[in-house]
Amino acid sequence: MLSLSKTDKNAIVLEPSAGEGVFIELLKRKGCARIDGYEIDPELAAQHECVKCASFIGAEIATRYDLVIGNPPYVRWKNLGARFKDELAANALWNKYFNSLCDYSYIFMLKSVEALKDGGELIFICPEYWTNTTNAQSLRDYFCEHGYFSDFYIFNESSIFKGATVSTVVFRFVKSQDPVKPTMHVAKFSRKANLSGDVLKRLLEHTPVDGVEYMELSQFRKEERWVFAPKVEQDALERLMAACVVDVFDGGLFRRKKMCTVHDVCEIANGMVSGLDRAFQIPDNIDLTPDEKRDSILVYKAKDLTRYWALRPTRYVYVPENVTHESDFKRIYPHFHALMQPNKDALMARYSYGKELPYWQWCFKRSEKLFSGKGKRIFVPCKERISAKSYVRFALADEGFYPTQDVTGIFKKAGVRESIEYILAYLNHPLIFKWIRNYGIVKGNIVEFSEKPLSSIPFRKIKWDSRRETELHDKIAKLTAAMIVERKMANAATINSYLGELMA
Repeated sequence: MLSLSKTDKNAIVLEPSAGEGVFIELLKRKGCARIDGYEIDPELAAQHECVKCASFIGAEIATRYDLVIGNPPYVRWKNLGARFKDELAANALWNKYFNSLCDYSYIFMLKSVEALKDGGELIFICPEYWTNTTNAQSLRDYFCEHGYFSDFYIFNESSIFKGATVSTVVFRFVKSQDPVKPTMHVAKFSRKANLSGDVLKRLLEHTPVDGVEYMELSQFRKEERWVFAPKVEQDALERLMAACVVDVFDGGLFRRKKMCTVHDVCEIANGMVSGLDRAFQIPDNIDLTPDEKRDSILVYKAKDLTRYWALRPTRYVYVPENVTHESDFKRIYPHFHALMQPNKDALMARYSYGKELPYWQWCFKRSEKLFSGKGKRIFVPCKERISAKSYVRFALADEGFYPTQDVTGIFKKAGVRESIEYILAYLNHPLIFKWIRNYGIVKGNIVEFSEKPLSSIPFRKIKWDSRRETELHDKIAKLTAAMIVERKMANAATINSYLGELMA
């Protein structure tokens, strides 16, 4: 981080959260003599004469600095103590730009920029979530208005802080009002990497490192999503989103354009919650009674999903809610009763969403009506690790199969003409993966697939008055169905080429 700075030993430097003084020691070794620091811990602050035992957030900063460098505290509002909340409530910058959904680190970043002189540098190491979360939009816009980023190092889940799993970034920001801004150097880790001294040196030099992608990007603009992807990929995603724009009539003479999304064609719901997964799973070697066969369901879990199709389901206990007495449960479902006895205490102690439930009942049968309905459905893991693969596992399941809490279900809406096989093939296309990686909810190398992020994926509807598009749809659906039956990916390249014609 110190090597990123273009300042010399005569620079006036600020460390706003000095902690144990690591940066201060390195700055002194560099020859810097004009250093200020802030630290709220009296014992730590006393270790360096240049450090004031005070809160940087509440301090009046008269000096304008050449360099602000450090590792700001990152704490969600709900986890802050009353003292810190009171301080923020009285802080003009916090009240102007932030709210109780924001992180404590945001005010450190913004106030640090305020403390810079024109041309001054801010170099921080912090979590990456502020680069994409909605509640940090005001912070991102502030950066865009007050200067430019020269360097961004995205470490994803590489181990940096001992005992902490956090997706980390290091950035260098220059305060400037010059409307002409240089390109930004970005180094992006695609997997966990061993951050040795040699690796870090090569990062600074932008020389090849296994698992690292280098990019030269234009500066970000206000009110737009920050996408850390090569320009060719960004251009392809822009074309995709343009291809998904449709005309919408509001009932009058006028029409407007909007981007069609998966929400427009599908119902989306997270899987049901048993409360103790292992207790409800039925082994294959049990010879169930007719009542037990009737009152059990077939479930796909995340581990059972591949691209396009699901593997082997698991049968689960699914007793109707009108069975409320244990004597009835034992009489009607003897195998289920015996199966659950080893886990009875744990079932009684599980979280049941504020309801008094018998231990053999599911805790939260959310979206049960949707899951019990007719028609094929698409399942996807609620959380998908993409560090070692370039796809997401969208899998087709037949009617009668259910998802549990680690799976999200996608169901075609009534009246939608596109087939479920077309929707499945579309979601499995490599360009959709790139859209998800850049525009979805991604923390480190984990993609989250709750209802909202899935709903926002652009969707390419078929223009049914076009013979070619109708033909493409039918070919894609037919090839996808055949591939699922054969359990072979032989048709995938052809399917993707047809979809690519629609997305262009």
